[in-house]
Amino acid sequence: YSPTDASITRVITPHSTLLLEDIYSSLHGAGATGVDRLLMTFKDADGQPVANLPVSHRVYNYGGPGKEFGATMPTFDPATGYFPAGTLLGGFVGKSGERTGVLINTGKDGATIEWTYATSGGLDSTKKTIEYGKDGLYQHNGGLDEIIGFTPQPDGPITARILSGSARIMTTLNNNTTNDPSAQELTPWPDAVASGYDIS
Repeated sequence: YSPTDASITRVITPHSTLLLEDIYSSLHGAGATGVDRLLMTFKDADGQPVANLPVSHRVYNYGGPGKEFGATMPTFDPATGYFPAGTLLGGFVGKSGERTGVLINTGKDGATIEWTYATSGGLDSTKKTIEYGKDGLYQHNGGLDEIIGFTPQPDGPITARILSGSARIMTTLNNNTTNDPSAQELTPWPDAVASGYDIS
């Protein structure tokens, strides 16, 4: 984050809730669209830092006249919330009829990430390593197709091992017909075991 980034200041009165609608337009101007990170800092009336307040953040997709779909986005403390090198993160691609987008939020040293996609049965896997710059938000507009080089099968697992630096990774699963999104943050996964698992 840079001191030259667009910013706004709002005052929250005691025992109240503050709603900020269309924060992207408030920061970048009416009609602006795009993808961005949002950093919130909290200070008291004297300008001194205070503990973070609870925050809920949603984004919306336009699905046509009278159709707007929202998804709750993850929030975290950037001072402590990035996953460090050595962490294996995992999630799933969208089901049939959905496209899977990818967002990578990197820490101060950037991140080198080894992506692994396996078919739903785990018989075939594809790996690709990508470097991402420092303290930035990176979007794969082509989704997993852009990363692995082909269209993934529905419901397959995707993992991201952070080889260096630190990051948070999120996928967006969007309905191809309605544009209705859901957000999924990749979370720490165990390394696979050859014997498989019994789940009850």
